[in-house]
Amino acid sequence: MTILLETLNEIKKWHQQNNPEFSNLWQPGLTKYEIEEIIKVLPFRLSKELYELYEWGNGGYLYFPLEVAVQEYYKMENSFYPQWNPYWLPITDDLGSGYPTEDLKGYSVVVGDKEIQDTSLMLYIDFQSPEPDVWYPSITNMMLAILDKYQMGSQRNDIEYYVQYRSMIDDLQASLEQCEEPTKDWQHLALDLTRNLIQQANTGIDQYLRGLSTEEIEIYAQGSVHKKYNPGGNYLSIWHHRKEVVERPDGSKVETRYDPDTGMISGIEIHSPTGETKELTYYYAGKPAYRTTHSYERSDCYHYIRVENWFGVHDVEETITVMCKDGWVRTKTVRRYIDDNLVKEINYAVD
Repeated sequence: MTILLETLNEIKKWHQQNNPEFSNLWQPGLTKYEIEEIIKVLPFRLSKELYELYEWGNGGYLYFPLEVAVQEYYKMENSFYPQWNPYWLPITDDLGSGYPTEDLKGYSVVVGDKEIQDTSLMLYIDFQSPEPDVWYPSITNMMLAILDKYQMGSQRNDIEYYVQYRSMIDDLQASLEQCEEPTKDWQHLALDLTRNLIQQANTGIDQYLRGLSTEEIEIYAQGSVHKKYNPGGNYLSIWHHRKEVVERPDGSKVETRYDPDTGMISGIEIHSPTGETKELTYYYAGKPAYRTTHSYERSDCYHYIRVENWFGVHDVEETITVMCKDGWVRTKTVRRYIDDNLVKEINYAVD
């Protein structure tokens, strides 16, 4: 029996003992033939791991039934979310529900491939954020994390959350200390507001963590369940990583960051001589994952924006804006490329 099946059985057993009303929500598993009939409309292949998941149970709790997942896929293919990659299959929502909720704020998706792989990379897609977030390196790791959280109990989950929150606040405090002294009134106001928020956050955290020793807090900080089962970490959380800066002769600057745990590159940011970010690339597992490119120097437009990600097929969206006669900046052209092939172009009438 695989680790995934053992973990799913343990999760169901835990619910039978602690929340019996939930243990019967899973639908019976599908046959391999039934799975292939449902997914034959998708333009990509799914992993052996995902087949195993749906042969064990067809969702209804913790993840969507497979037919619902495919329905949600086609909703997103025609949706408002511009960075939706055609190789992403949503299998649960932002709450980890067995069915999509009405006030949906995002999805956990599996990344498909042109060929059947052993495992599926899990991403979290927040509709309010343009960047996908690496959630877990596999479905197995996601289920292991869920089981771990069940077994450790809600109190430890809460403590772990506040310890991680304290770490984020400390990073913000360190960033403020490195800032130059503000020279404008709005800068002073923003700095004072941020300092007040930090103070309020620390007060609330102290109240919750009161009674824990420094050693206990350190154990929780190092023992994050999410960090344990997502060893690559959140590839977007790179701002506390080791940084190397190279100054170029033209005044531009390249900042390269490295993951403190693995030593692998985690991000590259290129600044223009005047300080604007021209290119920002996030890396995951040492490979490019997500990149944004900006240019105000092209003769054919006011602002050129290129957004691309490598989770699934190589997906690129280009946006070209122009300065109109009335002084407003408007979008002139939007192009989308999949694996370097133009699949969509929209041209707007602008004056």
